Amino acid sequence: MKRLLVILLVFITFAAFGQVNKDTAGAVFIIHDAPIAKSKPLYVIDGRLTKVQPQFKEADLLEVYIVSNKNAVKEYGEKANDGAIIIVTKKWGIETYQKKFAGFSKEYSSYLIANAGDDSRLMYVLSTDGSVLAAKNIDSQRKLYSLPASDIESITFEKESENGLGIKPAIVRINIKAKTKI
Repeated sequence: MKRLLVILLVFITFAAFGQVNKDTAGAVFIIHDAPIAKSKPLYVIDGRLTKVQPQFKEADLLEVYIVSNKNAVKEYGEKANDGAIIIVTKKWGIETYQKKFAGFSKEYSSYLIANAGDDSRLMYVLSTDGSVLAAKNIDSQRKLYSLPASDIESITFEKESENGLGIKPAIVRINIKAKTKI
């Protein structure tokens, strides 16, 4: 918890020096207009609002956004006078992209049900560039979470199979609409 607070304080300090910064290694995003006051910011944890400071292990976090006063008030109203800290946990982020993708593929949905939501053995492939995203990888999880449903044309699920050399993992092919950049 102390580590998270130190990270947040460092980023709050830098809030006065730019418009939008992105630290992709730690997925901390800062949206600036003025530094967050020393009062209590609004916390948005997995879409739920609270003024109570949360406690998380760093390993449980997918993304953290720090939104300063003016932008926070625009988004959340006067309860965000002191800014907002938006937290997306890994668990919620993964559940979010799984629900999004399940809407495109009954086979994928069935796989998740049969495996109690565990997609760690799946390989996700994006049609735009053929990049392979491993569900266990934090950067892949962030990319899958941030992919808007409106950019997805279709999803094809290929079951796990044996190919003589061993077991070929199940593949989720995400077909992105033309002219969409990821």
